[in-house]
Amino acid sequence: MKLDPAVLHISVYEKDDEAFRVWRDEIGLPEGRIYRFGEHDNFWPADAPSLGPNGVCGPCSEIYVDRGGGCGQPTCGPACSCRRYVEIWNLVFTQFDRRDGGVLRRCRTRTSTPAWAWSAWPP
Repeated sequence: MKLDPAVLHISVYEKDDEAFRVWRDEIGLPEGRIYRFGEHDNFWPADAPSLGPNGVCGPCSEIYVDRGGGCGQPTCGPACSCRRYVEIWNLVFTQFDRRDGGVLRRCRTRTSTPAWAWSAWPP
């Protein structure tokens, strides 16, 4: 499958400056197509830092295709419910071990787990 790079948008965990930098500086995506979202949307498991469960967890980057159209609102983006943006891929960067009290300890090794996200397709 070929995708026009101009239709790709990325979301990263709001505190993950490393992922933001990689998408912007190494991949070359314009800052305007990189979105920072909170732990509910861009951390695995969702809400893990504050709500748990304990165990391996980490921030994630999600890749979206902009299908055009949509609601027309200037704030429209991957978090909009109009379905203009469809998530196609998710990269989980497992790098923490969550402990009681929400303590995030860095794992000795960091891994990334890609996940196919076509469950939202067709829109």
